[in-house]
Amino acid sequence: PAIAESGDPLGREIGQALWPEAKPIEFLEQQRKAMGDYNFAALFQGNPSPREGAMLKVNCLIEPPAGEADLSVLAFDLASSEVTGDWTAAAFWEKVGDRLRLTLFRVKKSTEDRNQWMRRLAETLNPTRIAFPQDPGSAGKDVKRMLERLFQGFAYESELPVGSKVYRVEPMASSIESGIVGLIKNEYYDDAIESFRQFPNGTHDDFEDAAATGHKVLMRIAGTSVYDNFFGITG
Repeated sequence: PAIAESGDPLGREIGQALWPEAKPIEFLEQQRKAMGDYNFAALFQGNPSPREGAMLKVNCLIEPPAGEADLSVLAFDLASSEVTGDWTAAAFWEKVGDRLRLTLFRVKKSTEDRNQWMRRLAETLNPTRIAFPQDPGSAGKDVKRMLERLFQGFAYESELPVGSKVYRVEPMASSIESGIVGLIKNEYYDDAIESFRQFPNGTHDDFEDAAATGHKVLMRIAGTSVYDNFFGITG
């Protein structure tokens, strides 16, 4: 690939250009911006993806359902870097009758600014539940305690990641392909659609991580009856 990704076969650091003397990273990022992530991934990264999406079938997304939500979950995928690396992403899931409404956000901020942004988002959206990932080990426990303090006054829970990213995204992918998920069009919409199309082979998966966490928690707190309504199952 023109820009090194995780597990680069040449041993380059993430974000390093393949031929910086001829095509520096600034040139490559200009090309990415001009042609979009989808075309850039195919032409420069050697990673073509189906237009409808490899795993997350964006062509199956519906018009977001209108109306007041029965339940809502705000989930986060954390990153501390302000300039490089992954983004901090947030996924706001709402259950509206027998449909799901999804709104996605993301930022690159310092840890302190990121935390303030997360708290403001929670206060604005006022979700039924807040969900965030907990990495295994002592560092993950420290982050969990920090987030518990940050979200005092809200119902929250931490999620230990289980299985591969693909495994964790599969339930959300099923909901999308079943035609019950509508994605709100905001300033992050185009980036989210491109990221969904490329998953699991894209450069970033912050949208997918946050959305998969939120989807899992929403399904759990909604109870099994939500599946009955979605898929026409009767007892």
